[in-house]
Amino acid sequence: MDVAAEEGLEAPPVEKPKGKPISDLVNQEFAMLIQEMGFTKAVAEKSLLYTNNASVESAMEWITLHQDDADFQEEELLADDFSSEDPSKPKLTKEEKVQKALELQKLLREKRLAEDKRLEEERE
Repeated sequence: MDVAAEEGLEAPPVEKPKGKPISDLVNQEFAMLIQEMGFTKAVAEKSLLYTNNASVESAMEWITLHQDDADFQEEELLADDFSSEDPSKPKLTKEEKVQKALELQKLLREKRLAEDKRLEEERE
């Protein structure tokens, strides 16, 4: 039962993830092939991003290795300012953008793991 609804209170709004989709950084032809195998667009694109668009086979291997990850089905997003046009900064190539996205995602994953570990220790 929803206690908040019972007491006439509204649940706080769920904050949607901020950022831009990674669709422009992945091979959409490969993504479609992976989706045709029954995977979601988010999983297809994430697997291609993390394998640098190497091949469908590489993406499928990544999927096999990471299908039990807590964030496996979550859509990957780039920071809103990831591709901002700053004239003082050189433009990134597609490969550099992929590498930057991978670095940011690694940092995010490490942060999540540290938070999970901290919460686990608090429960004990």
